[in-house]
Amino acid sequence: NEKAEYHKAVLPEHRGNPLIEALPIKVNDELVIEKLGFYPSYEADVRGLDALDRADYLTRLKRLRQPLPIYLECFRAIELAIKDGYSSKNPFSPTTMNYLYYRVNEKTEVEPKTGYFQPRGCGMTLIGESGVGKTSMLEQILWCYPDVIEHKCYQDRSLPIKQFIWIKVDCPDDSSVKAICYKILTELDIKLGNQTTKPQATIPQLLSQIEALIKSSFLGILVIDEMQNLNLAKAGGADRLLAFLHNLVNNLGIPLLFCANPPFNELLAKSLKDARRAESSGYFA
Repeated sequence: NEKAEYHKAVLPEHRGNPLIEALPIKVNDELVIEKLGFYPSYEADVRGLDALDRADYLTRLKRLRQPLPIYLECFRAIELAIKDGYSSKNPFSPTTMNYLYYRVNEKTEVEPKTGYFQPRGCGMTLIGESGVGKTSMLEQILWCYPDVIEHKCYQDRSLPIKQFIWIKVDCPDDSSVKAICYKILTELDIKLGNQTTKPQATIPQLLSQIEALIKSSFLGILVIDEMQNLNLAKAGGADRLLAFLHNLVNNLGIPLLFCANPPFNELLAKSLKDARRAESSGYFA
């Protein structure tokens, strides 16, 4: 875990929100490209080596990363999505306290003085052929952020919380929504350092269980890779998948990024009339 270091937020409405001010300082495009690229070292005298030895040096090319324009587009989209999602979750706000302790569809009789929680989640979709480097690009972008930030004190106020900036899960082969939920639970347990959480038996109970953990961990963005593996028939059809998306994005305000091979965009177009939920803040191909 990384200890929180606070930096003054760019937008006035973000100032005083430790979840945003603990994020890494925003840097210019040149530094982003430098962070996302990797160029293996090369010495001129290598050319004088025996051919068999030079062949060993060629293995370094597997680690070569030359950022393309889409790298920067995705980086900025993720950066904005995380900040926007956190903008309605200041841990010192009565609204956030209400959000943490009550289910989002169970409003209290007394409205917090700062109002009821208004989710600011969004959806993004990254589509590309297998092997073009989608996952590598996403992991490089996510690694620009610490996965967990530990807060203790903010402006002389106690703040004993852990903030999960991101989690990434792979959709299992021929997966159901329940299987994806199990993956999310496992990843949360790993980051929390908990023993394995026993999943609830039904989908509604399981979603409530995940909702509670995601809230308490102040998750910034959820990335689901290999989404083409989702089996809609096994998942209960488009309605079940749509409910899953709706709960994460529209109710909990968690930015959600799908990464998949081309069949997934066809699946969205045919099965989800409201596919814009998955693409509201960006569609990259």
